[in-house]
Amino acid sequence: MAVIMMPNIAYAFKNKSKSTAYNNKAVTIAEQIGRYGCFILIIFNIPYTYFNS
Repeated sequence: MAVIMMPNIAYAFKNKSKSTAYNNKAVTIAEQIGRYGCFILIIFNIPYTYFNS
């Protein structure tokens, strides 16, 4: 996971003082829904969405 996050970490260190380039409320809400959706799907298993091998 740390290797995958390296570009994000490097960007954050490089651009410390910059704020977000946009303030689009719809995009922000969609991002939060996606973020919490990922958390929920990691914790809870949805039946019949996986293969038994």
